[in-house]
Amino acid sequence: MLDEIFLQTKDLTYFSSEKEGLMIGYQHLKPHHSGFGFVEGGKQPEKSLWLEDMETKIYGETAMVAAIWYFGDKNIVKDSVSNGPVTFIFIKDKQDNVKIVHTHFANY
Repeated sequence: MLDEIFLQTKDLTYFSSEKEGLMIGYQHLKPHHSGFGFVEGGKQPEKSLWLEDMETKIYGETAMVAAIWYFGDKNIVKDSVSNGPVTFIFIKDKQDNVKIVHTHFANY
């Protein structure tokens, strides 16, 4: 799943809501996400990640998506699961596929 949506180069940047500092390069992204079950061979997730209140802006060949992320059990009260703002920046790769080049997760 990560391979399909993220730019797989050293140009990728990522701020996690779970870890301090800026991750630079795709090679750091996969190990970070394996604990959440978002990669093949990662643990089976007990929680879901979903987005709400999405806002999209297009700037030439670049797109920005801002949203509120939620991570938890969708069957319980939404206020009791982890959440916060997230921003994604999308560009086209060399094969003209749209990929995420920057992500910034934060917590409320």
